[in-house]
Amino acid sequence: SNWQTWHNAAMLWGGAVIGDEAWIRKAIEQPGQGFAFQMSVCLSIEGMWYENSWGYHFYTLDALVETCEGARRLGIDLWGHPNLKKMFLLPIRYAMANGSLPRFGDDVNASTQRIGSLGEPAYLVYREPLLVPYLSKTPTLENIMLGRKIESQALEHKPSPISEVMPSAGHAILRTAGPAGLTAAFTFSPYGGGHGHYDKLSFVLFGYQRELAVDPGRAASQAYRLPIHKHWYKATISHNTVVIDEQSQEPVAGTLRLFAGNDQYAAVVADCDTAYKGVAHRRLLVMTPTYLLVFDRLDSPDKEHQFDWLYHNRGTRAQCDAAMDPADLAAEPPGYQHIRNARQGTSDGRIRVAFHDESVTTHMTVAGEAPTQVVVGDGPGSSILDRVPLAMIRRTGRGARFVAVIEPVTGSAKPSVSSVAWRQENDDVIVEVVSGQNSESVRLAGDLGIEIRSGQKTVLASQPAGG
Repeated sequence: SNWQTWHNAAMLWGGAVIGDEAWIRKAIEQPGQGFAFQMSVCLSIEGMWYENSWGYHFYTLDALVETCEGARRLGIDLWGHPNLKKMFLLPIRYAMANGSLPRFGDDVNASTQRIGSLGEPAYLVYREPLLVPYLSKTPTLENIMLGRKIESQALEHKPSPISEVMPSAGHAILRTAGPAGLTAAFTFSPYGGGHGHYDKLSFVLFGYQRELAVDPGRAASQAYRLPIHKHWYKATISHNTVVIDEQSQEPVAGTLRLFAGNDQYAAVVADCDTAYKGVAHRRLLVMTPTYLLVFDRLDSPDKEHQFDWLYHNRGTRAQCDAAMDPADLAAEPPGYQHIRNARQGTSDGRIRVAFHDESVTTHMTVAGEAPTQVVVGDGPGSSILDRVPLAMIRRTGRGARFVAVIEPVTGSAKPSVSSVAWRQENDDVIVEVVSGQNSESVRLAGDLGIEIRSGQKTVLASQPAGG
């Protein structure tokens, strides 16, 4: 557990103070509890703490640093464990457009700045240049004590817009080199236990140096024992994914099926067939320099279901011409009652939703399908007073398809995307997006190859495994 990391630090330092070697050995070697066990079992291959929350990643890393530094002073090298260095470098790989980290699981507002003082002893040991930009640029107790000279720092490190996937941790990071600096994080991770959320195949989106698509994490008040934590923050409804029959997912993992990317385009596909009994869910995300495309395929051949496609985006309000009538969600199952200022309507055609804000307005275009119920409103962010606009697209049947394009623009600029549509060709799915004078298409093959075309040019392609 994350508590055990602190227990181990206390045992090692306490043993050192009283001169009891048994306590020191227990902190390091205890089966199922000690430092060595945690380093071998509690981390993903990439180095993420198993609870899949950046808040708890840094909480445990803080204790691990105390343990390693105490051991170093006793002549014991714990810094040399191969997985420990990964814990410091992994947050850099997850950094969003503004330096923050995806608010997955029970987290509040973690960022790469958390490396800070924790990185001082790590830099002393590893001399890793990637850590330098995140260390203090002024004298601190840590860098004075450890002898790091501020003037020897390298220039600020600015990572290139590289998309990458962490299969073991269960995340894909999509980045493209457009003017918006779009960055998305997509989760198909293993369930993180008590601090994990029912959030499979959800995502967050950042652009223009700000948060757009929101995962609320946990309440700033750490209200773990209050009903709102169970029914909103931890529940599926507060995440950018699909709720089925108004119930949260089961605590499961998704499965990565495809990942491809270059500087301008990136794509990821993952499945989750166990979150809801009898329902197979596949989600495709495609990032371009100007928008994020989301395609969902849900199939339930044996039973009809209600599918609620949820999207939460920062702003002052969500506006949709297809949802103008007042909506009362009080009779809905727990969780839905936290949606306020709700308005609803129905649509058979294209759905446009604008998430208004002074600096950046995010426009969402959803492919039409009959019949569709649309709800807009707002839900809790860091608290019940921090309201985050949302849109819910509801369809029923033995399956559903959802196709949406999410496009942020600055100031009073108008969105470029005018339409999005999809069609089936044998086992392949083709999605077409019209943006300004250009048309872009995505072909997802049944055997999981992908081709993305802008006009007549192929801009990204990936063959299926073994293809």
